[in-house]
Amino acid sequence: VQTCALPISIWAVSMLDGPRPALGLFFPVSLRTLLLSFALCYAALSLVFRRTADQTERQIVPLTLHYRGKTVSLRALRDTGNGLYDPLSGDAVCVAEAPALAPLFDAEIQRCLTLNDGLEMFSALACTENGAGTFRLIPYSSLGTETGLLAAFRPDSTFTDGKPVPDLLVAVSPAPLCRDGEYAAIL
Repeated sequence: VQTCALPISIWAVSMLDGPRPALGLFFPVSLRTLLLSFALCYAALSLVFRRTADQTERQIVPLTLHYRGKTVSLRALRDTGNGLYDPLSGDAVCVAEAPALAPLFDAEIQRCLTLNDGLEMFSALACTENGAGTFRLIPYSSLGTETGLLAAFRPDSTFTDGKPVPDLLVAVSPAPLCRDGEYAAIL
């Protein structure tokens, strides 16, 4: 659609200056006409895509995690572009904020979750009695971070919208995932 819109709009705007003879597939067009055509196409396409983006709402879903007899419920953004997975098992990985996950763990692990670096957090967790062997490292890349590591664990069970989610790991994000606090996890 975009590839056809520009030549047609250039032709239409050039007709405002009066008809000109076509030379094969070449239409002589003034620079003013060309710039006006680009501006009109940009404005029209921007309007269409903004309306489309406004109509597609972010899908926030309830997420419930059970781990060693404890439960947390939080709001999660269902991100269709989330391609994070565990390279060893191939299982999908959800990312959740450390403070939202803290009630699942004892005080010693909670202290480790406050560390701001994934590798540092994992190293500290590996030295705790309950964290050793429980957490693993998940490599990731994101906007602003070419590569990084997140500490992750496997909950006993996970539910979203009341339905079980099998084979899901939960990575701990030391940084907030949402500025306004609308959600605390990304699926």
